[in-house]
Amino acid sequence: MNIGKEATQELVEFSFNVINKTLFEMSQKRTETDRKVYANMLADDLSKRYYNLTKQEVLNAFAKGVREKDQMAVNPRTWNIWLREAKMNSNAFRLQQAKEQNILMLENSKSPEELENIFK
Repeated sequence: MNIGKEATQELVEFSFNVINKTLFEMSQKRTETDRKVYANMLADDLSKRYYNLTKQEVLNAFAKGVREKDQMAVNPRTWNIWLREAKMNSNAFRLQQAKEQNILMLENSKSPEELENIFK
């Protein structure tokens, strides 16, 4: 299920958990107040820019960012880099799925002669 365009309390709680996990994985400590502010900022970014991502895609983006990227701090700039890459990959995957779905629909609804003309 996609994140959606509303920064709900559930999304803020999810964001808080993502921030906590990421800070732990990077061996960083922040006050609870800082983590709550970051969670609200992340929830806002997710609902405004990355609403088509699923929660699992967000978790994967952060996990990949921690393990494979050069950024050593958790902040809005860092997570936007990670999420932008996830969004690009997600969009490419969805476009490929739509393309394959259209091809299947054409193959099922057209005669072989009509298909030859379409794919020329």
